[in-house]
Amino acid sequence: MTGSERIYARVFQEKEEKSRIKRGGATHSKGRKQKKKETGKRMHISKKAAAALVLLLLAGSVLFGTLVWWSIGERQGSGTHGPGFGNKSGDKTEEIRRSEILICLDPGHGGIDPGTEGVRSDGSRLYEKDLTLAMAQKTAARLEARGYSLLLTRTGDVRTVPGTSTDEVNARRTLAEERGAALTVSLHGNAYCGEGRAYGARVYYNPESPVAAACAEVFAEEISRHTECMTGRAARAVADPTYAILANPDMPALLIEMGFMTDPQELSLMAGETWRNAFAEALAEATDRWIRMS
Repeated sequence: MTGSERIYARVFQEKEEKSRIKRGGATHSKGRKQKKKETGKRMHISKKAAAALVLLLLAGSVLFGTLVWWSIGERQGSGTHGPGFGNKSGDKTEEIRRSEILICLDPGHGGIDPGTEGVRSDGSRLYEKDLTLAMAQKTAARLEARGYSLLLTRTGDVRTVPGTSTDEVNARRTLAEERGAALTVSLHGNAYCGEGRAYGARVYYNPESPVAAACAEVFAEEISRHTECMTGRAARAVADPTYAILANPDMPALLIEMGFMTDPQELSLMAGETWRNAFAEALAEATDRWIRMS
């Protein structure tokens, strides 16, 4: 190879080397751009994932807060009305509503009218007028604790008006009507002089009043729930148009024969505090349940 050829070959080789380096640099630059583009995509995806995670956390916080709020409302309220009913303003509203409802309790008999006389095994006597007054007072205390307004037709061993027993009952019914009682409950002790054994509570109502009939069923259910384990017999709702206290079908009224004072076993129960407390609680629960339904 001549000197000229060697020089030409060297120049050509240098050009090829420069070209290769240039091509390599372009490839490297293209790689960097591609890598940067892929990195950008990954960052974009990461931002979306982060945003989704934030939204998920916010939703979880809202759900948790709602559950806590509901739980507090349930604990403070009745448990069946949801949040808001059990808060202070809800309780106040419910209390005001109850205080506007007047419940009339009528302790049967009184004064010179003792009613049925029950003779206990030890020879001591229990009079119906004393039993009914004690039960009315126990029931009134429980209803007042629930926020209701109460009217007792008598608060002592007295009669309301002179005259016959019918005059007395009519005067008590008129009192409840004039005062606008939402419900009248007349309490009595039953008697039976026939053969066999008669026991258990009876809830009497005027058959001309569908409202009173429904109310009587509620009272019979609550009395049974609270006392059947002691008496061995469920209370029954009975239609009877003959009682003067029930004469007005437009005023919901019940006459409750709490038990038979002529039955030694039932008389023994009625003389004790266990039965009296259970029966008073049944009357209060039934009243509250009925008012909520009506």
